[in-house]
Amino acid sequence: MDYLQSLVLGIVQGIAEWLPISSSGHLVIAQEMLGLDADENLLFDLVVHLGSIAAVCIYFRSELVDIIRAVATPKTHRGAKEDSLRTLGLLLLIATIPAALVGVAISDWIDSIFTLWLVGVALVVNACMLFAADRLSSRGTKRVAGLLDSIVVGLFQVVSIIPGISRSGWTISGGYSEGSRRRLRPLSLSCYPSRFSSVHSSSGS
Repeated sequence: MDYLQSLVLGIVQGIAEWLPISSSGHLVIAQEMLGLDADENLLFDLVVHLGSIAAVCIYFRSELVDIIRAVATPKTHRGAKEDSLRTLGLLLLIATIPAALVGVAISDWIDSIFTLWLVGVALVVNACMLFAADRLSSRGTKRVAGLLDSIVVGLFQVVSIIPGISRSGWTISGGYSEGSRRRLRPLSLSCYPSRFSSVHSSSGS
Protein backbone atom coordinates (compact mmCIF):
# COMPACT_ATOMS: atom_id res chain seq x y z
CA MET A 1 0.00 0.00 0.00
CA ASP A 2 1.39 3.41 -0.97
CA TYR A 3 0.56 6.89 0.27
CA LEU A 4 -2.01 7.62 -2.43
CA GLN A 5 -3.86 4.35 -1.75
CA SER A 6 -3.91 5.04 1.98
CA LEU A 7 -5.27 8.54 1.30
CA VAL A 8 -8.06 7.15 -0.87
CA LEU A 9 -8.98 4.58 1.77
CA GLY A 10 -8.93 7.26 4.46
CA ILE A 11 -11.38 9.34 2.44
CA VAL A 12 -13.65 6.31 1.97
CA GLN A 13 -13.57 5.67 5.71
CA GLY A 14 -14.18 9.33 6.51
CA ILE A 15 -17.30 9.44 4.32
CA ALA A 16 -18.74 5.99 5.02
CA GLU A 17 -18.24 6.11 8.79
CA TRP A 18 -21.02 8.64 9.34
CA LEU A 19 -23.57 6.86 7.16
CA PRO A 20 -25.33 3.53 7.94
CA ILE A 21 -23.62 1.83 4.98
CA SER A 22 -20.75 -0.05 6.69
CA SER A 23 -17.39 1.66 6.44
CA SER A 24 -15.69 -1.72 6.90
CA GLY A 25 -17.52 -3.14 3.91
CA HIS A 26 -16.67 -0.16 1.73
CA LEU A 27 -13.04 -0.37 2.78
CA VAL A 28 -12.98 -3.96 1.55
CA ILE A 29 -14.49 -2.91 -1.79
CA ALA A 30 -12.10 0.03 -2.13
CA GLN A 31 -9.08 -2.13 -1.34
CA GLU A 32 -10.11 -4.68 -3.93
CA MET A 33 -10.57 -1.92 -6.51
CA LEU A 34 -7.07 -0.66 -5.70
CA GLY A 35 -5.62 -4.14 -6.14
CA LEU A 36 -5.04 -4.70 -2.42
CA ASP A 37 -5.89 -7.78 -0.37
CA ALA A 38 -8.39 -6.71 2.27
CA ASP A 39 -7.54 -9.58 4.60
CA GLU A 40 -3.89 -8.51 4.62
CA ASN A 41 -4.59 -4.90 5.60
CA LEU A 42 -6.54 -5.39 8.82
CA LEU A 43 -4.02 -3.33 10.78
CA PHE A 44 -4.77 -0.39 8.48
CA ASP A 45 -8.49 -0.90 9.12
CA LEU A 46 -7.78 -0.83 12.85
CA VAL A 47 -5.94 2.49 12.61
CA VAL A 48 -8.58 4.28 10.52
CA HIS A 49 -11.35 3.01 12.80
CA LEU A 50 -9.43 4.27 15.83
CA GLY A 51 -9.44 7.67 14.15
CA SER A 52 -13.23 7.48 13.79
CA ILE A 53 -13.61 6.45 17.43
CA ALA A 54 -11.45 9.38 18.51
CA ALA A 55 -13.64 11.76 16.49
CA VAL A 56 -16.80 10.37 18.09
CA CYS A 57 -15.33 10.67 21.59
CA ILE A 58 -14.45 14.31 20.91
CA TYR A 59 -17.91 15.08 19.51
CA PHE A 60 -19.72 13.39 22.42
CA ARG A 61 -17.14 14.43 25.02
CA SER A 62 -19.62 16.30 27.22
CA GLU A 63 -22.08 13.39 27.27
CA LEU A 64 -19.32 10.88 27.98
CA VAL A 65 -17.86 12.98 30.78
CA ASP A 66 -21.32 13.37 32.34
CA ILE A 67 -21.90 9.61 32.19
CA ILE A 68 -18.52 8.81 33.74
CA ARG A 69 -19.08 11.34 36.51
CA ALA A 70 -22.55 9.95 37.22
CA VAL A 71 -21.23 6.38 37.44
CA ALA A 72 -18.47 7.49 39.82
CA THR A 73 -20.78 9.58 42.01
CA PRO A 74 -21.86 7.86 45.28
CA LYS A 75 -25.55 7.09 45.61
CA THR A 76 -25.99 9.59 48.46
CA HIS A 77 -24.79 12.41 46.19
CA ARG A 78 -26.76 11.48 43.06
CA GLY A 79 -29.87 13.31 41.94
CA ALA A 80 -32.43 12.33 39.33
CA LYS A 81 -30.17 13.48 36.48
CA GLU A 82 -27.18 11.54 37.79
CA ASP A 83 -29.32 8.40 38.27
CA SER A 84 -30.53 8.67 34.67
CA LEU A 85 -26.98 9.10 33.34
CA ARG A 86 -25.74 6.20 35.47
CA THR A 87 -28.48 3.97 34.06
CA LEU A 88 -27.52 5.05 30.55
CA GLY A 89 -23.89 4.17 31.24
CA LEU A 90 -24.90 0.68 32.39
CA LEU A 91 -27.11 0.22 29.31
CA LEU A 92 -24.19 1.22 27.08
CA LEU A 93 -21.99 -1.33 28.82
CA ILE A 94 -24.59 -4.10 28.46
CA ALA A 95 -25.10 -3.30 24.77
CA THR A 96 -21.35 -3.55 24.19
CA ILE A 97 -20.79 -6.94 25.84
CA PRO A 98 -22.27 -9.37 23.23
CA ALA A 99 -20.26 -8.07 20.25
CA ALA A 100 -17.12 -7.77 22.38
CA LEU A 101 -17.36 -11.41 23.51
CA VAL A 102 -18.11 -12.73 20.02
CA GLY A 103 -15.35 -10.59 18.51
CA VAL A 104 -12.80 -12.12 20.88
CA ALA A 105 -14.18 -15.65 20.36
CA ILE A 106 -13.81 -15.54 16.57
CA SER A 107 -10.51 -13.66 16.50
CA ASP A 108 -8.63 -16.69 15.11
CA TRP A 109 -10.58 -16.71 11.85
CA ILE A 110 -12.16 -13.27 11.63
CA ASP A 111 -9.87 -12.32 8.73
CA SER A 112 -11.65 -14.90 6.57
CA ILE A 113 -14.88 -12.86 6.56
CA PHE A 114 -13.23 -9.89 4.83
CA THR A 115 -14.10 -11.14 1.35
CA LEU A 116 -15.70 -9.26 -1.52
CA TRP A 117 -18.57 -11.72 -2.08
CA LEU A 118 -19.55 -11.73 1.59
CA VAL A 119 -19.47 -7.92 1.70
CA GLY A 120 -21.78 -7.81 -1.33
CA VAL A 121 -24.31 -10.12 0.32
CA ALA A 122 -24.03 -8.25 3.62
CA LEU A 123 -24.66 -4.88 1.96
CA VAL A 124 -27.91 -6.20 0.47
CA VAL A 125 -28.96 -7.57 3.87
CA ASN A 126 -28.01 -4.25 5.47
CA ALA A 127 -30.16 -2.30 3.00
CA CYS A 128 -33.15 -4.59 3.64
CA MET A 129 -32.81 -4.20 7.41
CA LEU A 130 -32.61 -0.41 7.21
CA PHE A 131 -35.68 -0.33 4.98
CA ALA A 132 -37.63 -2.57 7.36
CA ALA A 133 -36.53 -0.54 10.39
CA ASP A 134 -37.60 2.69 8.72
CA ARG A 135 -41.05 1.26 7.98
CA LEU A 136 -41.47 -0.12 11.50
CA SER A 137 -40.29 3.07 13.19
CA SER A 138 -43.34 5.02 12.04
CA ARG A 139 -45.70 2.70 13.87
CA GLY A 140 -44.46 3.01 17.39
CA THR A 141 -44.38 5.57 20.17
CA LYS A 142 -41.32 7.19 21.68
CA ARG A 143 -40.16 6.00 25.08
CA VAL A 144 -36.98 5.86 27.11
CA ALA A 145 -34.63 2.97 26.32
CA GLY A 146 -34.46 0.18 28.90
CA LEU A 147 -32.67 -3.08 29.64
CA LEU A 148 -34.45 -5.05 26.90
CA ASP A 149 -33.53 -2.38 24.35
CA SER A 150 -29.90 -2.59 25.42
CA ILE A 151 -29.84 -6.39 25.04
CA VAL A 152 -31.53 -6.29 21.63
CA VAL A 153 -29.12 -3.61 20.41
CA GLY A 154 -26.19 -5.69 21.69
CA LEU A 155 -27.39 -8.79 19.83
CA PHE A 156 -27.82 -6.81 16.62
CA GLN A 157 -24.26 -5.58 16.98
CA VAL A 158 -23.05 -9.17 16.97
CA VAL A 159 -24.36 -9.49 13.40
CA SER A 160 -22.71 -6.21 12.46
CA ILE A 161 -19.25 -7.69 13.03
CA ILE A 162 -19.60 -8.85 9.42
CA PRO A 163 -18.14 -6.24 7.02
CA GLY A 164 -21.01 -4.86 4.95
CA ILE A 165 -23.36 -4.75 7.94
CA SER A 166 -23.48 -1.24 9.35
CA ARG A 167 -22.89 -1.24 13.09
CA SER A 168 -24.58 2.11 13.61
CA GLY A 169 -27.43 1.18 11.28
CA TRP A 170 -28.07 -2.12 13.01
CA THR A 171 -27.78 -0.50 16.43
CA ILE A 172 -30.68 1.78 15.51
CA SER A 173 -32.52 -1.04 13.73
CA GLY A 174 -32.22 -3.19 16.84
CA GLY A 175 -34.10 -0.52 18.74
CA TYR A 176 -36.89 -0.61 16.17
CA SER A 177 -37.10 -4.42 16.09
CA GLU A 178 -40.26 -4.53 18.21
CA GLY A 179 -41.98 -1.75 16.30
CA SER A 180 -41.48 1.06 18.80
CA ARG A 181 -39.61 4.31 18.21
CA ARG A 182 -37.23 4.56 21.13
CA ARG A 183 -34.87 7.26 22.31
CA LEU A 184 -31.85 5.36 21.08
CA ARG A 185 -29.45 8.13 20.19
CA PRO A 186 -27.53 7.58 23.48
CA LEU A 187 -27.44 3.79 22.93
CA SER A 188 -25.99 4.35 19.46
CA LEU A 189 -22.74 5.23 21.26
CA SER A 190 -22.40 1.54 22.16
CA CYS A 191 -21.51 0.69 18.57
CA TYR A 192 -18.10 2.32 18.96
CA PRO A 193 -16.72 0.27 21.88
CA SER A 194 -17.88 -2.89 20.10
CA ARG A 195 -16.33 -1.61 16.86
CA PHE A 196 -13.01 -1.27 18.67
CA SER A 197 -13.37 -4.81 20.00
CA SER A 198 -13.97 -6.27 16.54
CA VAL A 199 -11.14 -4.43 14.83
CA HIS A 200 -8.81 -5.20 17.75
CA SER A 201 -9.68 -8.88 17.36
CA SER A 202 -8.96 -8.58 13.66
CA SER A 203 -5.54 -7.10 14.24
CA GLY A 204 -4.79 -9.72 16.88
CA SER A 205 -5.40 -12.51 14.40
